[in-house]
Amino acid sequence: LRQKTSETALEEMKGKLKASDEQNIQTLNTWDLKIKVAREKLSKVVQQNTNGLEKVGVLRKAQIDLEEKLNDNSKGINVSTEGGMARYKKERSDIAKIVKMQESEIAALNAEINVLSRKGG
Repeated sequence: LRQKTSETALEEMKGKLKASDEQNIQTLNTWDLKIKVAREKLSKVVQQNTNGLEKVGVLRKAQIDLEEKLNDNSKGINVSTEGGMARYKKERSDIAKIVKMQESEIAALNAEINVLSRKGG
């Protein structure tokens, strides 16, 4: 009788263990599915972020190119910035000095041409 009771208890324990194992397997499968879904979502988000970063890179390059073009175009006279008018006046003064020097050189060359033409040479 004791042996039968022990066997029955053992069978009950085996049944409970089997049920517990089946429940654990089902729980494990549920978590595996949840993990798979989470990984898919993560992959989509990573891809979206990658696409966004690529767009940011393209836009940043375009911004840099535009800024370089703007800087190249604004290297001329810019009187709206502080000191721009002073720079404009200095450039104008330098140009005027160069013109006066060229006038002197032209006058000297004309004089030399006149002297040479009188000499017949």
